[in-house]
Amino acid sequence: MHTQRRRYFQIKKFHENYQKSSSLKKSLLRVFNPFLYRDTKLFYPIIEELERLRTNLKLDPKFARLKVHSPCILDEIFDNEKARYVGRRSMDIMPEHSSLIMLDIDDFKRINSLLTHQGGDIVLEELIKLIRSVLRDTDMIIRYGGEEFMVYLPYTPVQDATHIAERIRINVEQKLLEKTYSRFLSQKETWTKEIQKLDQLSAITVTLGVAEIYKYEYLFELIRDLSGAVITGKLNGKNTICVPERFIDK
Repeated sequence: MHTQRRRYFQIKKFHENYQKSSSLKKSLLRVFNPFLYRDTKLFYPIIEELERLRTNLKLDPKFARLKVHSPCILDEIFDNEKARYVGRRSMDIMPEHSSLIMLDIDDFKRINSLLTHQGGDIVLEELIKLIRSVLRDTDMIIRYGGEEFMVYLPYTPVQDATHIAERIRINVEQKLLEKTYSRFLSQKETWTKEIQKLDQLSAITVTLGVAEIYKYEYLFELIRDLSGAVITGKLNGKNTICVPERFIDK
């Protein structure tokens, strides 16, 4: 994962230096960095598009200030990942894989019932902050449903994505209830009843599914498998991580 991330920034830096260089220096850069030049020519347009997506695409209306994207971004992410994968394979280069995490808050209907919908929104805000604290600048949070989120991890194979998912799971289990309590306590006059009801919760947890994007021909198949992994995790006791069957070693 660190090697892939380093290559990402190497390409960005090489492109910036190349654009500022004289014709002679450009020639020298091509001669002494042939593989980096090749990768920059091939992948910088995709990196540039990723940056555009991260900053310009429509954000989720409720959580725009927390830079959470709406589901419409998934189509473009998927198409870009497939194009990058095909491009590297056509040049006989080993593709650098990216992953998606889907996560769902356990027993969120009960949480909403205890805390009201406004209190539930505070839980979601604190959840987003805890997820963000685990991620890199290049990663994205996408709100997929009411209490359902996705995390896009570029240049991250499924094994590394699973480790990140585990860090998210532990972070949420250990801190989300405490963070929610602190938010309510800061506005004690507004949330007096809800503060008392928080005592009925021992923790707030999430169940997660993880999959690698390149394995799928269509986006709906990827989402179907991620949803299935989350459902499996819920049936197995919640507060856990599952991967689709195709990623399990036989």
